[in-house]
Amino acid sequence: MRGILSLIVAMSVAACGSGTATDVRSTTDSGVLADAGPPVPCDPFAPTSPCPSEQFCGVVAEYDDGGQLATTGFECLQYPAARGLGDYCQRRVLSTSPQRNSITCGSRLACVDHRCVPLCTASHPACSAGEVCAALSGPSFSGECLAVTACDPVAQSGCSAGMACYLLPLFGSTTVGCFAATPPASAVAENAPCNSGGCAAGLSCYPDDPNAGPSHGGHCRRFCDPRSATNGCAMETPRCTALSVTGAANPVGICVAM
Repeated sequence: MRGILSLIVAMSVAACGSGTATDVRSTTDSGVLADAGPPVPCDPFAPTSPCPSEQFCGVVAEYDDGGQLATTGFECLQYPAARGLGDYCQRRVLSTSPQRNSITCGSRLACVDHRCVPLCTASHPACSAGEVCAALSGPSFSGECLAVTACDPVAQSGCSAGMACYLLPLFGSTTVGCFAATPPASAVAENAPCNSGGCAAGLSCYPDDPNAGPSHGGHCRRFCDPRSATNGCAMETPRCTALSVTGAANPVGICVAM
């Protein structure tokens, strides 16, 4: 869970770069679970739950045929050995067709860097000082608490080796942070289709419909400096469109078609 989105969601963070602190696919597989019947959606922050007493409301991520994160949400799950806050965690495979993954953390927790951390929302900010509530894609409008390092996505500076500077969606805004760079062998190239993440360093999964969000499909576009006449954009995407980004030392733009 990151580019944004290494959790699972695991969840997926949906940061618009590499896997986020919640990408369930980046964790260790704990085996495919037996079919437990139709999914029952739930809200981990609701005062009442539709889940039976032996179940809890946990995060679930579904991937498309290309392996890209398609949706993230919450369902009633049964896992007797669910981990608690601060415990080691890994992914759980719920099904393989379609690919649906969860994590071994219990309710109101996300799995970041193999540790169970608090989930959060705009109305339930459970994060510690120095952390931000990174928005997760899906209908539950929840997030995960992440500690971020300020960086420059245009210059790709401010991050340590093996890390890259990506956008990180928050509630009502976007910031930047250093996350594990997508391996070159699996990174999505500039102007190639993407779905929420997986783009190479220096690129962001920019939605074809900005109002719909990257989970509805987009292309890996290059970061650029909207102040510069020579912005480095390719001929296919010559216009550098300024983005509203908090926490960035310099203006941030994205290369788009005219």
